[in-house]
Amino acid sequence: ASAQNILDNFEQFHALVSVGQAFAGLNVMEEFPTLKLPENMTDEDKEDYRSQLLDNVLHNCVKDMVKQLKKARRDPLLKREFKEVFVK
Repeated sequence: ASAQNILDNFEQFHALVSVGQAFAGLNVMEEFPTLKLPENMTDEDKEDYRSQLLDNVLHNCVKDMVKQLKKARRDPLLKREFKEVFVK
């Protein structure tokens, strides 16, 4: 069985990943100001670091979603949960 059997089409998968990335990205953006960064970091260094953190989080969202899809192919309960997201 392929991921196509779990989700109707790529657009739905992309939408699901986008939602996950949006929530994760918001979390990073909200918590970034509370990080204790070295005082000698320039604003440009801080911006570069924030961009790198955000890129890593978004990359991990996609990686995690692919892992979940692979698990769902073998687990009927997970497969049903994925399908239910798009039933409405």
